[in-house]
Amino acid sequence: MFEKIKKHFLKILSVVVASSVMLTSTSAPTQAFSINELSDFGKGIINRTKKIYDDNTTICNSAIVVLVATLLFTIGFSVNKTNVDKEIKKYKDRAPDIFEIEDEVVRETDPEVLLRTLIQLNKLFDKYESFTKELIKTKKSDINKKFTIKLKNFPNEKTIASTNLNFDGIDLSKKYYNKNSDKYLINMKSNSDTCPFDNGKSVERAISHEFGHLIEEFYINKKNSLIFWNYNNAPNFNIEFNEIKNCEFEIIKYQIIEKAIEKNKKRNILEDLGTYANKDACEFFAEAFATLETSSDSKYKYIRNAVKDIISDWF
Repeated sequence: MFEKIKKHFLKILSVVVASSVMLTSTSAPTQAFSINELSDFGKGIINRTKKIYDDNTTICNSAIVVLVATLLFTIGFSVNKTNVDKEIKKYKDRAPDIFEIEDEVVRETDPEVLLRTLIQLNKLFDKYESFTKELIKTKKSDINKKFTIKLKNFPNEKTIASTNLNFDGIDLSKKYYNKNSDKYLINMKSNSDTCPFDNGKSVERAISHEFGHLIEEFYINKKNSLIFWNYNNAPNFNIEFNEIKNCEFEIIKYQIIEKAIEKNKKRNILEDLGTYANKDACEFFAEAFATLETSSDSKYKYIRNAVKDIISDWF
């Protein structure tokens, strides 16, 4: 038995290593590998090995499986870690004294989920560059100096992420981002509770939702000349501010609804955005914005265009 393993070991190993080099050299530097992608790659190695050496013995197959599993685990982890480091650097490089990620996030978060989160967040900061510049400018003048990504335990177990007041950053759920999580965020699909989003974009949808909150809050503050006001330190003013803000949320919601009706009279945006969007005007915008950023379905093009029209002159 050991002679057979020895006979085929170097041949099998050469195919595995050659294939792994091909995988790492042809993949985009910021692309996360899902479990399915790695599984398909592993099957490909096994099939190629069988074809090349015409050996279907159980012992050969067992050796291949052990080698592939070990190598793919190593490759998947190292690639994800390298790409996470790149995305963290990109995030911080926008303004090292302002954009920060807590060490706990890097240490405790599932690498694939964190990578997808950072890629999407960086993509949004790039896409809405003028907003990003205003955010940096504001943070330099604000009491709260840094826009930080943190891990947090939320009272509501369904909460995936949350945007902080005063533009302090984004909090990520310890439950869903933990290394020992069951990949809920990766596998989640659009349903009647959520806005439309493409399969495989559930992490991106959650981050886009929070980014939507961020830019809407920022826009309302700016519009009402309250952008530099730390309203947590002004309790007497807080009531008046919230009245202004809630009114603005409602105005923006109905502006989007009107635009949506103009673009498609046959569909109902209140139904298409799901039940969570109907919780309040603030969540309506966040879900509509997430649809813009993570759905490519032609059915919802009218929603994407309606949101684009409304936010086109915000920044």
